[in-house]
Amino acid sequence: MAYNKGEDIKEPLFISYDKYNEYSSISDKVENGDLLVTGVGTIGVPFLIKDNTPLYFKDGNIIWLKNRGSLDEYFLFYSFINANIQSYIKKVAGVGTVGTYTIANAKKNTNF
Repeated sequence: MAYNKGEDIKEPLFISYDKYNEYSSISDKVENGDLLVTGVGTIGVPFLIKDNTPLYFKDGNIIWLKNRGSLDEYFLFYSFINANIQSYIKKVAGVGTVGTYTIANAKKNTNF
């Protein structure tokens, strides 16, 4: 998410294209218009997938919203930086030691 915030990525990690294809055959591939949202740490930071460049992430801290053309991708992205959705995310994430925005909470979002 550093890239999305205009920050330098200090230690980028890469996997081989063969490993990418192997893992993606199990978990699918992000596609143009999908949205990744941070679920732990700095909660609710969206990252819009703007093309079909291979991108693999292995992190339970990322919520993957597979848009698949259901909504305009920019509407989806800007909705997630809107105060209403950010407020919802903060509310459902909890206030414990580590708040968590989960897939279950994302599915309950009635803002769409």
